[in-house]
Amino acid sequence: MSDSDTRVADLVENFLDLKRTGRAPDVESFARRHPDVAPRLREALQGLAAVEEAALRVREEPGATIGDYRIAREIGRGGMGVVYEAEDTKLKRRVALKVLPAAALLDPRHLQRFRHEAQAA
Repeated sequence: MSDSDTRVADLVENFLDLKRTGRAPDVESFARRHPDVAPRLREALQGLAAVEEAALRVREEPGATIGDYRIAREIGRGGMGVVYEAEDTKLKRRVALKVLPAAALLDPRHLQRFRHEAQAA
Protein backbone atom coordinates (compact mmCIF):
# COMPACT_ATOMS: atom_id res chain seq x y z
CA MET A 1 0.00 0.00 0.00
CA SER A 2 1.41 3.39 -0.96
CA ASP A 3 1.79 6.24 1.51
CA SER A 4 -1.11 8.11 -0.09
CA ASP A 5 -3.32 4.98 0.14
CA THR A 6 -2.50 4.72 3.83
CA ARG A 7 -3.18 8.42 4.33
CA VAL A 8 -6.57 8.23 2.59
CA ALA A 9 -7.54 5.12 4.58
CA ASP A 10 -6.53 6.83 7.83
CA LEU A 11 -8.48 9.98 6.94
CA VAL A 12 -11.58 7.94 6.07
CA GLU A 13 -11.32 6.25 9.47
CA ASN A 14 -10.96 9.68 11.08
CA PHE A 15 -14.04 10.92 9.21
CA LEU A 16 -16.02 7.86 10.33
CA ASP A 17 -14.95 8.43 13.95
CA LEU A 18 -16.15 12.04 13.71
CA LYS A 19 -19.40 10.87 12.15
CA ARG A 20 -20.04 8.36 14.94
CA THR A 21 -19.77 11.17 17.48
CA GLY A 22 -21.97 13.50 15.43
CA ARG A 23 -19.12 15.87 14.61
CA ALA A 24 -18.45 15.01 10.97
CA PRO A 25 -17.96 17.98 8.66
CA ASP A 26 -19.36 17.85 5.15
CA VAL A 27 -17.25 15.86 2.69
CA GLU A 28 -16.09 18.88 0.70
CA SER A 29 -14.77 20.84 3.66
CA PHE A 30 -13.07 17.73 5.07
CA ALA A 31 -11.38 17.04 1.71
CA ARG A 32 -10.24 20.67 1.39
CA ARG A 33 -8.38 20.33 4.69
CA HIS A 34 -6.21 17.64 3.08
CA PRO A 35 -5.21 19.04 -0.33
CA ASP A 36 -2.45 16.45 -0.88
CA VAL A 37 -5.08 13.67 -1.19
CA ALA A 38 -8.29 15.69 -1.65
CA PRO A 39 -9.48 14.13 -4.95
CA ARG A 40 -9.00 10.55 -3.72
CA LEU A 41 -10.41 11.36 -0.28
CA ARG A 42 -13.46 13.03 -1.83
CA GLU A 43 -14.03 9.97 -4.05
CA ALA A 44 -13.67 7.57 -1.11
CA LEU A 45 -16.07 9.52 1.10
CA GLN A 46 -18.62 9.86 -1.70
CA GLY A 47 -18.37 6.10 -2.26
CA LEU A 48 -18.89 5.54 1.43
CA ALA A 49 -22.00 7.72 1.36
CA ALA A 50 -23.36 5.72 -1.60
CA VAL A 51 -22.80 2.43 0.23
CA GLU A 52 -24.47 3.79 3.37
CA GLU A 53 -27.42 5.03 1.33
CA ALA A 54 -27.79 1.61 -0.32
CA ALA A 55 -27.62 -0.12 3.06
CA LEU A 56 -30.27 2.21 4.49
CA ARG A 57 -32.51 1.61 1.46
CA VAL A 58 -32.10 -2.16 1.88
CA ARG A 59 -33.13 -1.94 5.56
CA GLU A 60 -36.13 0.31 4.87
CA GLU A 61 -37.47 -1.01 1.56
CA PRO A 62 -38.46 -4.66 1.21
CA GLY A 63 -37.12 -5.95 -2.09
CA ALA A 64 -34.57 -3.15 -2.52
CA THR A 65 -31.85 -3.79 -5.07
CA ILE A 66 -28.08 -3.50 -5.15
CA GLY A 67 -26.92 -3.78 -8.74
CA ASP A 68 -28.49 -6.92 -10.25
CA TYR A 69 -29.47 -8.32 -6.84
CA ARG A 70 -32.85 -8.01 -5.12
CA ILE A 71 -32.38 -8.22 -1.37
CA ALA A 72 -34.60 -10.69 0.50
CA ARG A 73 -33.19 -10.32 4.02
CA GLU A 74 -30.07 -9.75 6.07
CA ILE A 75 -28.34 -13.00 7.03
CA GLY A 76 -25.58 -11.60 9.23
CA ARG A 77 -22.97 -8.95 9.78
CA GLY A 78 -19.43 -8.83 11.02
CA GLY A 79 -16.08 -7.12 10.70
CA MET A 80 -15.92 -7.63 6.94
CA GLY A 81 -19.39 -6.37 6.09
CA VAL A 82 -23.03 -7.42 5.82
CA VAL A 83 -24.30 -10.61 4.17
CA TYR A 84 -27.73 -10.65 2.56
CA GLU A 85 -29.87 -13.37 1.08
CA ALA A 86 -30.64 -12.04 -2.38
CA GLU A 87 -31.93 -13.01 -5.80
CA ASP A 88 -29.66 -12.60 -8.79
CA THR A 89 -32.23 -11.01 -11.09
CA LYS A 90 -30.36 -11.98 -14.25
CA LEU A 91 -29.78 -15.64 -13.39
CA LYS A 92 -32.98 -16.03 -11.34
CA ARG A 93 -31.30 -17.80 -8.44
CA ARG A 94 -30.79 -17.24 -4.70
CA VAL A 95 -27.36 -16.08 -3.61
CA ALA A 96 -25.55 -14.81 -0.55
CA LEU A 97 -24.40 -11.24 -1.24
CA LYS A 98 -21.64 -9.78 0.89
CA VAL A 99 -21.40 -5.99 0.99
CA LEU A 100 -18.16 -4.50 2.26
CA PRO A 101 -17.99 -1.14 3.96
CA ALA A 102 -16.44 1.45 1.66
CA ALA A 103 -13.49 1.98 4.01
CA ALA A 104 -12.51 -1.67 3.52
CA LEU A 105 -12.17 -1.07 -0.21
CA LEU A 106 -9.29 1.30 0.44
CA ASP A 107 -7.23 -1.28 2.31
CA PRO A 108 -5.54 -3.92 0.11
CA ARG A 109 -5.44 -6.34 3.08
CA HIS A 110 -9.24 -6.24 3.36
CA LEU A 111 -9.62 -6.75 -0.38
CA GLN A 112 -7.23 -9.71 -0.33
CA ARG A 113 -9.11 -11.27 2.60
CA PHE A 114 -12.38 -10.78 0.72
CA ARG A 115 -10.93 -12.44 -2.39
CA HIS A 116 -9.75 -15.41 -0.31
CA GLU A 117 -13.21 -15.78 1.22
CA ALA A 118 -14.85 -15.61 -2.21
CA GLN A 119 -12.50 -18.24 -3.62
CA ALA A 120 -13.10 -20.52 -0.64
CA ALA A 121 -16.86 -20.23 -1.09
